[in-house]
Amino acid sequence: MVRCLAAGSMVRTPSDEVAAENIWGCTEVITIRNGKESIEPIQWVGQRHIDLTRHARPELAAPVRIRAGAIAEGQPSRDLLVSPEHAIYIDGMLVEARALVNSGSIVQERATDTVTYYHIELKSHGVLFANGLAVESYLDNGDRSFFDNDDLPIMLHPSLTAHLAFDARTTNAAYAPFVTDPAALEPIWKRLAQRSQAMGYAGQDLLTTADPHSTRRSRLSL
Repeated sequence: MVRCLAAGSMVRTPSDEVAAENIWGCTEVITIRNGKESIEPIQWVGQRHIDLTRHARPELAAPVRIRAGAIAEGQPSRDLLVSPEHAIYIDGMLVEARALVNSGSIVQERATDTVTYYHIELKSHGVLFANGLAVESYLDNGDRSFFDNDDLPIMLHPSLTAHLAFDARTTNAAYAPFVTDPAALEPIWKRLAQRSQAMGYAGQDLLTTADPHSTRRSRLSL
């Protein structure tokens, strides 16, 4: 269960926005702590290139596209690609991107052949900005073997939605609560789905049901 930013994601640093693939040259990023922006040092950057054409189940690793303005005005400022389980910071909670898919303003990219993912680790789990959107930093979930640049044996066919025995999301290590309960997700999903419609998108999920539970259950079972 790995949460990552795709190459091209622009991460906010004290001096400028820097592409995730170039973040190695930076030492600090802008974060949110206790509702305020702050500057924090980068501890580590994980990287993994995935050839989805050779993946046994590419739908488990294909990135989710959050279109510009899908969450709120200017959030994100431009389309953002993240791994399916990368959490977005919304209403003081962390919500996985795959739980927000509405086939309109938020979609999974299934035509992509390859993707390179990056994840930024801070001293403790937190929230940073990618394309102007507040998203989580790396939370060590016992999954460092996902990355190419760790000393552990690498996972051959990583699933970015497969749950591990240890889940740091359920511990005090998480910066904010991770929301997975359908009752708690419903108002967030519905609000963003309505925003998607107002933006002119008409995804399949929006056309076939007014109940986000049915589509969300299928996404969460990936």
